[in-house]
Amino acid sequence: MTYLIIIEKTKNNYSAYSPDVDGCVTTGKTIAETIKNMQEALDFHLEEEPTLPIPKELSYWLARLDQISSNSAQTLILQMNVGNEVIGTQNAFLKMISQRGISSQLEVDKSTVSNWKRYITSGKTVSKEKMEEMLIKAGWKTTSQQAWQQL
Repeated sequence: MTYLIIIEKTKNNYSAYSPDVDGCVTTGKTIAETIKNMQEALDFHLEEEPTLPIPKELSYWLARLDQISSNSAQTLILQMNVGNEVIGTQNAFLKMISQRGISSQLEVDKSTVSNWKRYITSGKTVSKEKMEEMLIKAGWKTTSQQAWQQL
């Protein structure tokens, strides 16, 4: 996912936050350090969220600059990618079961994983509840209804 990041010059350093992620802030002595710190802060902050916040479009925030910046002359606005791609439940499930050693991680037989692959690739489906259960067991998180992200 891509989140908008606001970096502002303060008296002694730089501060950064994302208007889409409540409470995620950081500082740094340089812009580069602040960007690095913000990437770490976002990764850590979002790791703790049961459901990831859906970022608003860049155009949304650009139309509201007065709401996201106190001093536009000393503000840097950029977008930051966080985590992995977000995909639908069935595609996430197929990606998950294609990983090496997944049967051990899920505590199921290799034949079960093989059957799941065969069903999905032949146009059949595994129950949504079973796919969601296994995705959660494998450490995936839902970012919105039926959208998943591997962490």
